[in-house]
Amino acid sequence: PEEAARHLRPTSVHALCGRSDDGPSPTWTSHVSLASHPWLGDHRLDGACVMPAAAYLEMMVYAARQAMGCDGVELVDVSFPTALYIVADDAIVLQTRYDPLLRRIGIHSRARGSDAWDLRASARAYRFDGAAHATEISGPAHGGTALDAAAFYREAEALGYGWGRHFRCLTTIAIDQAGAFAEIRGSVP
Repeated sequence: PEEAARHLRPTSVHALCGRSDDGPSPTWTSHVSLASHPWLGDHRLDGACVMPAAAYLEMMVYAARQAMGCDGVELVDVSFPTALYIVADDAIVLQTRYDPLLRRIGIHSRARGSDAWDLRASARAYRFDGAAHATEISGPAHGGTALDAAAFYREAEALGYGWGRHFRCLTTIAIDQAGAFAEIRGSVP
């Protein structure tokens, strides 16, 4: 009956979380490599491919929404204890686990064939029932300093940050006394 139910009522599959597993706590398992997710190769630190923090945030938000059955979630105490570096021939297993008693989400990884799991990201998740209010973001005040986006990427690369075409989304950057402002254009890989 369980296998028939899985085939008759398949669960959705998230591009990074994967498919939900059977068990007492909500868990999702996926397999990630540069072959299956080539866009990951565009996110580098000191020349090495590293899993983006934004990917972990996407995974935690998805898991929280699924586990709590709601659209609005809030993540608090977000932590990224260790970076996940991926080389060309790596086959990584990612597992996202939600503990409903502690409201804790953890994302662990291991090399395929290994039994050793490493915690990569964690947070506590809460239902958010409030209304999300759009915040008006204004550009820099008159007299702000404009930065060339191409120059920004060149300088970042000199510091060891490598963003390929999937992560080069800044088109306009300006700085004034209130902070930095940027226009971002891009699409999800």
